[in-house]
Amino acid sequence: MTKGYSKALRLRKSYQYKQVLHQGAEFRGKLLIVCAHFHPNYPLPQLGVVASRHYGNAIARNRFKRLSREAFREAKGVLPKGIQIIIKPRKYALDASMQDILDELLFLSKEVVK
Repeated sequence: MTKGYSKALRLRKSYQYKQVLHQGAEFRGKLLIVCAHFHPNYPLPQLGVVASRHYGNAIARNRFKRLSREAFREAKGVLPKGIQIIIKPRKYALDASMQDILDELLFLSKEVVK
């Protein structure tokens, strides 16, 4: 698997986000809220990131999204095939590093598989 973040690895349509949010399970960690849903016919994991204005200003939201995508790039080889994940930040994620987000993403993805 390549290191990139192609369109095939993204949730891009609103119906995809709605499907994950309504049919998936939600798991909360210290830094992240992860909503996950398995799509059985899809061969790759997919990611969507949601950071509302409640989280912070545009700089903080964009930083979180950038770090989340980078963490997903590192974790996509470990994540199960067909999983669709939406990541939402919690206030504690304001000062988090990419490694912190990666660790929590891997921990919460293991909870999804259980």
